Amino acid sequence: MTFLVATLIVIALIAGVFVAGRLGFQTVTVIGGSMEPTFSSGDVVLATTWWPRRWLQRGAVVLIRGYGGVEPLRTALMIKRIGNLDGDHVRFWVRGTAEEQQLIVERDQVFVLSDAVVSHRNDRGAITEPEMQTIDSRIWGPIPISSIVGRVLMKLPIARSSDT
Repeated sequence: MTFLVATLIVIALIAGVFVAGRLGFQTVTVIGGSMEPTFSSGDVVLATTWWPRRWLQRGAVVLIRGYGGVEPLRTALMIKRIGNLDGDHVRFWVRGTAEEQQLIVERDQVFVLSDAVVSHRNDRGAITEPEMQTIDSRIWGPIPISSIVGRVLMKLPIARSSDT
């Protein structure tokens, strides 16, 4: 009886993974610290590759692909948080300078940020350079919504692999 129950559980798990993939869900392992403290390197998140456009709101965490300018970043998935939507006025500091830049996010674009940046604002409300170097819209500028390939739903309670 135990063997039968174990076999049925394994079959159910395999079927569940197959169905979840067909319904547009996927798991992604976080690499790097640009989304700390929300997600740390090694965390596993559940994302959906199908979502209504109204889910793209300020603060939503998304998967993007096709940005970065160098080959590994053009094909890699990156996790970022939507900071601003089309029509929003954005002020931020140009990395490595004392220059403040301002822009308006155009239609069908979003301004994405790493969480390591979000809380760093100067006395005028402009986003300042974080202590760690991260890659986001402060480097790229606004990105097209078509670069968003998923929306992160939650961090899964899966034990991280140790870095020993």
